[in-house]
Amino acid sequence: MRLLSVVHLNSDLQITKARRAKNKAAKLWFRTRVRSRAFTIVSNDCWGSPVYPALGLSYQTPFVGLFLWFDCYLALLSNFQSLMGSSLRFTNSSRYSVINQRREQGILRCDYPIGILGDEVEIHFLHYPSEAEARTKWERRSSRMSFDQDKIFVRFAATEAIPTLAEMSAFDALPYRHKVMFLGAEEPRIKSAICIPSGDGSLQTPANLYQDDFMFRSPYFDLANWLNGGDGKPRGLYKVLTSAMVTPSDLDRRERLRAEQLVPIDS
Repeated sequence: MRLLSVVHLNSDLQITKARRAKNKAAKLWFRTRVRSRAFTIVSNDCWGSPVYPALGLSYQTPFVGLFLWFDCYLALLSNFQSLMGSSLRFTNSSRYSVINQRREQGILRCDYPIGILGDEVEIHFLHYPSEAEARTKWERRSSRMSFDQDKIFVRFAATEAIPTLAEMSAFDALPYRHKVMFLGAEEPRIKSAICIPSGDGSLQTPANLYQDDFMFRSPYFDLANWLNGGDGKPRGLYKVLTSAMVTPSDLDRRERLRAEQLVPIDS
């Protein structure tokens, strides 16, 4: 029994080392491929957080360590520059009963700050210990943002509640040159949709899309291509190399990481 445990441990260590090596190689290639170092990622959750550190940059977006419910995110994107210029205030509870329930049940932290922009958009600062820190980092990172249409990249993923077809269509119609919607299944009616399979056929995407395994060597989305102005669909050499890099152990890991939370770096 002890021998089997040692064998399993050694096997796990080898898999971990191999994964780290693949992630390191993928990050280095990502750095060489991304042409611009001036861009703003807008996301409804933590997804953009690893991109700037991977490129050796300070955050050029305040959308780090937080999340927005879809209708608030849609409202923000529909009046983006005006709302981003409004003052941030805080509230003790959410307008969404499901979020309040999760906070009460301990599924989400009960004490994280909830911000409000323009009396209509809730921002959930999940990874911030206080309102003061949330405000300081929001304002500092907002000051680095670009509102240039060529430099702003908008992304949504259905990791929580699944939006209706009308809501997805409203996102699809937003006038952003670079936008993408991650869904867990194919939805041909949505032009900006990229399918990242859920495994159960639902539109809900895996929760760990910000992990290195899927950020920099995803077989479903070419991040560097998207940041270079492309559509993000894997092609050519990228498709060949990422297909070789992703193994069954990586895909199994996706399920083990569904509930993990990313702690943002302090920049």
